[in-house]
Amino acid sequence: MERLRKEKMRSKCRYTRTKNKLTMVMEGGLLSRMQVLESLGVFSGVYKDMLRVCENLGKYYKDMKDSGNFSALSNELEAIEEDFTAL
Repeated sequence: MERLRKEKMRSKCRYTRTKNKLTMVMEGGLLSRMQVLESLGVFSGVYKDMLRVCENLGKYYKDMKDSGNFSALSNELEAIEEDFTAL
């Protein structure tokens, strides 16, 4: 379980760093449209990786019947999904 939690933490950090870089680049107008689209592709990949990691952790919580952590993870994923679609 500890391995899954650490993997989730790392993937969420990667997601946040990538999102922040993309936001700064888009706001600064420093890249061409093609470069922004490429950056969005990278961001999308990081997002999908984070979802995969959270899915694995959610399965673990479900198997362990840990409804508190499962619910917290579900709420966190909903907030991240809203954040992702807002870009």
